[in-house]
Amino acid sequence: MKISSVEKRHKRSNVRMIYINDEYSFDISDELFMKYNLYEKTEITEAEITEIKNRQMLADAKKEGLRFAASRIRTEKEVFKKLISKGYEEHTAQEAADELRSLGYLDDREYARKYILDKIKLNPKSKELIKKELVSKGISRDTAQNALSECRLDDLSIAETLVAKKFSKFNCSDLNV
Repeated sequence: MKISSVEKRHKRSNVRMIYINDEYSFDISDELFMKYNLYEKTEITEAEITEIKNRQMLADAKKEGLRFAASRIRTEKEVFKKLISKGYEEHTAQEAADELRSLGYLDDREYARKYILDKIKLNPKSKELIKKELVSKGISRDTAQNALSECRLDDLSIAETLVAKKFSKFNCSDLNV
């Protein structure tokens, strides 16, 4: 097979359309285009096409995951689920989430720590309830437990705060009531 034509998708686009034997085959970013030297009249095998498409799919998934994670701190599981919902295959979504974690864009420990601090300030709950919420968001039990132990959360003080908040609107000076 031979690349018959290469065209830019749009004037300002960094995406090129690759035509093989005068038929559209796939889109590719300029970065991968240069990396694989995909110029006109270049011979290309089916295996190379599959590899290039997989690399492009992974690059697109990482870009989508990064865009999703940029709006607020996210867990790896949240990014993985978002990528699946966008139509990416499981292995591609997992690999993209793993790469984003290795680059420092996703950090479940930091997420757990910030989640606990927010809960303490905004909506106090017991350690066990916070731990269950973290686990339901995809944080491992060990990570959740370590984050809870770092924050030195005391269930008794949380309970006292909640009771005081609940009954602050009542006049409790008359103990005979």
